[in-house]
Amino acid sequence: MKLKLITCSVALSVAASTTFAATADSLKLELDKLKASQVALEKQVEALKTGKGKEGGSVHMGPIGGGMIAGQSSRFGRDLQMLGLLQKAGKDAPRLTIGGNLEADVVYGRNVADGSSIYNSQGYVKGQNASAIFLDTARLDLLAKLNDWAFVDWQLDFASGADTRSGYLTIGNLDKSPVYLSAGKYFPYFGDFGGHVYNNPLSTDYFRISSAVGAIALGYSQDNLNVSAALFKSKRANVTQVKDWTLQANYSFKVGQVKAKVGAGYVADITGHALSDITAQNTLDALPAANVSAKMAVGPVSFKVNYAQTTKDVNRTDMQDKKVSAYNIQAGYSTTIIKPIDFSVSYSATKNLNGVVTSNKQFKNQVLVGAGVAVMPGAYVSLEYGNIAQYANPTLESSDTNRYSVLTLDFWLTF
Repeated sequence: MKLKLITCSVALSVAASTTFAATADSLKLELDKLKASQVALEKQVEALKTGKGKEGGSVHMGPIGGGMIAGQSSRFGRDLQMLGLLQKAGKDAPRLTIGGNLEADVVYGRNVADGSSIYNSQGYVKGQNASAIFLDTARLDLLAKLNDWAFVDWQLDFASGADTRSGYLTIGNLDKSPVYLSAGKYFPYFGDFGGHVYNNPLSTDYFRISSAVGAIALGYSQDNLNVSAALFKSKRANVTQVKDWTLQANYSFKVGQVKAKVGAGYVADITGHALSDITAQNTLDALPAANVSAKMAVGPVSFKVNYAQTTKDVNRTDMQDKKVSAYNIQAGYSTTIIKPIDFSVSYSATKNLNGVVTSNKQFKNQVLVGAGVAVMPGAYVSLEYGNIAQYANPTLESSDTNRYSVLTLDFWLTF
């Protein structure tokens, strides 16, 4: 009888051990599944934070590589900025990213002609006030990753009179090589011509290439040094072939708490691309221009300076021909007052624009003061006051000016 009890006890012990082992294995399997689910969830959360999509034919709307494609500059190294976003997104970069901008403005001006811009075609009109409400930007951005070495970037602005309509192919991979090649219709650039809260400083308005053109560019980017050169068609009236080019370089660095960036550039012929249709002294000649710029930020405080000048004399009326130049000095401060808010003030001016041979209005100096607040992710509202001095008669040597002012309320949505 004792033997039977012992045998039965052993059998029960073995069965219990087997059952416990099976239960432990099952529990371990469930724990492994939970861990795998947790890892997958963490990856999804990280993808949402960084904007990473899913490799393969996915379509994605929103940020990639920690940035919005529609939030990148259209006129200063956009191809390099797209390469940077794709590099940060890595293998998880989506095949097609969709973004865009919507911008609407309410403008009120004193002593100014009717028009939607501070640089309208007529400018100063004594005693006249004007206002306007208009859609400034309605742009669709498309970034198509063809493979690890190539992408296509389109910008299609459907707003009336918009000039941001471009599309180009870039071949490059910053993880594999610092060299890249871009070709298509886009904005060649020869310097970092920044903007203000809404309007542009005079140095930007006069010297930045104003419209996208067919071009091919070769670039290099490594260790915070960016160099690029572009070849494109001249807009001079007597030139029908590709004869224009730009070269620019910029370098970013940090010293303690100070972040800085310096740059310089050159364009072989700015005629027709900018400078309000001003030509060289000999209208058959090219009109080259150069630019230097610098930025610095210390915590919430930032400073920008920019200087641009033609390297040849321009065509003037009844006086000595001279080179034309423009500069901008700008300061900013960022803080949080319930919402993130940016304050900015700038002073820009030109030299030798009085007496140039052109029918367009010319400007001597300008003050811009503004503030912008991020009301929600992707939504920005700004208010800017601009006061500008316009030459009374652009074809005369006289430096007499008339002043007018414009107040702009801007609504900006990026998606």
